[in-house]
Amino acid sequence: MHHGRLLGVVIPARNEEEHIEAVLSSLPEMVDLAVVVNDGSVDNTGALASHADAPCDVVVLEGDGDGVGASIDRGHQYLLSLWDSPFISVVMAGDGQMNPDDMETLVHPIITNKADHVKGNRRLHP
Repeated sequence: MHHGRLLGVVIPARNEEEHIEAVLSSLPEMVDLAVVVNDGSVDNTGALASHADAPCDVVVLEGDGDGVGASIDRGHQYLLSLWDSPFISVVMAGDGQMNPDDMETLVHPIITNKADHVKGNRRLHP
């Protein structure tokens, strides 16, 4: 819980066995739940995610290769079905292209009620 709000991270992943453990282990302590949507991987992404040393609970949902958009939607639908109170969700790629240290800055406008939605841009990161 972060400032009284649950925080979930949706991680779409397809064939990310080289990265998924590092992504999960690098999540900040403020994350309550990581939802990895294993989107039809033919490698060990799902198994590695299930046993990763993460600072939060991890749920792995198996997908059929429907794509990143469907995976993100499925992860959000899972969070909506799980939590009744308002929560914050963050989407992070399964390949480690996003810096988890940026999460606090990213969600700050939501925590302080200055925004309902925030979108990061990894290409503009200094």
